[in-house]
Amino acid sequence: MVKMKKLLIFFITIILLSHFVQGQNPETYYRVNLEYDKGEISITSVEIEIFPGEIENLPGGFVAEIIDFDKNILTTTFFDIPLEILYDSFDPETKYAVSGGKIELEQAEVELFIPHYTNAKEIIIYNKEYEEVTRKSISEYSKNRCGDLTCQASESYRTCKEDCPSSSKDNYCDGIKDGKCDPDCTKKTDTDCKEVKAEKKDITEKVTENWEIILITSIILIIILFFLLKKRK
Repeated sequence: MVKMKKLLIFFITIILLSHFVQGQNPETYYRVNLEYDKGEISITSVEIEIFPGEIENLPGGFVAEIIDFDKNILTTTFFDIPLEILYDSFDPETKYAVSGGKIELEQAEVELFIPHYTNAKEIIIYNKEYEEVTRKSISEYSKNRCGDLTCQASESYRTCKEDCPSSSKDNYCDGIKDGKCDPDCTKKTDTDCKEVKAEKKDITEKVTENWEIILITSIILIIILFFLLKKRK
């Protein structure tokens, strides 16, 4: 009878735990590892982790921001970097604390958990004075937006021809001869730019020549008019 009760309690516990786990919505996070070294902060690694619920970081005055490709802030996380260790000294005979103090650390490692975003570009870390100290690209963990017919800042003709056609402003010189000067190219890397500049030069020269003809003609007319008026007098 006792064994039956224990088995019943065991199965009820398993069922309750399974319902509890199922009731937790899995959350995707960036697991960001930071290294503090004498005032300098660096991001050593970023990974993706999935957890059955929300994770809270140790609150503090440091700031981590996630921005998208349009430089909009997606989320802000406040965190702390523990740099003090409190300790007590005990009397070996009485086992009572007789003194204490704290140790200031010059180096530390911190692990942050920040919600994942499919359109995130970078993570930026700020110190307590809200001064940027480091940043790291996390675009590799974002959704590929190629094909939305918009040339994003992270795309170019090389990476997404559908969104960034040849000769578009995308920080990439494709150098294709298509009658259009790529704004990211020079006349040495895109022959179309030579032709456009040559056309502009021809137009400028023609305008200059026309002005010279107009000027000379005007001077001649003024001289003729001057002599005609003089003869009438």
